[in-house]
Parts: sequence; structure tokens; C-alpha cells
Amino acid sequence: MSTTIRKDIRPFGWKDKMGYMMGDFGCNCSFALVNSYFMLFYVTVMGIDPIHYGILILLVKI
Repeated sequence: MSTTIRKDIRPFGWKDKMGYMMGDFGCNCSFALVNSYFMLFYVTVMGIDPIHYGILILLVKI
């Protein structure tokens, strides 16, 4: 089996980097929105102390 290198493929450029950056930014924005909602829900509805919620999220992320 031989491998061939294709010469007609354009190199990974700035457009590609910006596309990946915008996708990652959108994912992080939705993640922050969900985390903000959960913080408000747990603190106001469930009655958890905000310090305890912060410690819980810190431990889960670690």
C-alpha cells in the first residue's frame, strides 16, 4: 500500500482558524448561559448557599 500526497488541498489558514475560534466561542457562551441558569436555580429555588454552590462547581470541574 502506497501513500500519496495530494497537492490540490489548500493549507490550513486564517479562515479555518477563525471558523474554529467562532465555534469554540459559541460553545463557551452556551456553557456560561447554562451555568448561570443553574446557579440562579440552585441558589433561589433549592435554597443552597452560594458559597456551597461555588465549592460544588469547583470540585466538579477539577
